Amino acid sequence: MSESNPIQPLSPEQALEIGYERTEPNALKIGLLTVVIVFSIVVVCYAVYYWYVGQLEYTRHMEVEVPIWQETKDVRAYETERLTQFKYLDKTKGSVQLPIEKAMDLLVKESGEGKSFYGGINSTVKPYEVDPNLQTVIDKALGKNPAAAPAPAANDGNAPAPKAAAPAPAAKH
Repeated sequence: MSESNPIQPLSPEQALEIGYERTEPNALKIGLLTVVIVFSIVVVCYAVYYWYVGQLEYTRHMEVEVPIWQETKDVRAYETERLTQFKYLDKTKGSVQLPIEKAMDLLVKESGEGKSFYGGINSTVKPYEVDPNLQTVIDKALGKNPAAAPAPAANDGNAPAPKAAAPAPAAKH
């Protein structure tokens, strides 16, 4: 570019003739409008976020928690039926299902009369707090591997030798 034609400012009459605006912009109005727009965007973002979280929680509730609740309800109904009703399991073998309360009463009664219970040895029924081998029996009944028994203490000749554990009776339905 050549220096022969430098940019020269327009006179106010020339600027008015061309249509340029000669006043300064109102900074206060522009600033307030900017703040209102930014605030509106932030409010809308928070509203959309909380709506999304609410929908996510609702979906999780409907897809996960309601089926689990229904399954739990069905399991509880099955357990209640098994624990509170009389029913023949096998008429040919004479197997019956007794309510748990009735079964406990019969067991205590038979134990008090000295009858052996269901293939087990003749002994009195002990409360679970007194029986040290209860956890092993429970694990075996549930099909879990019984926890390894602690190693017996060295016998110095003064203490009696430990007895071999009697086999647990087989469960009969």
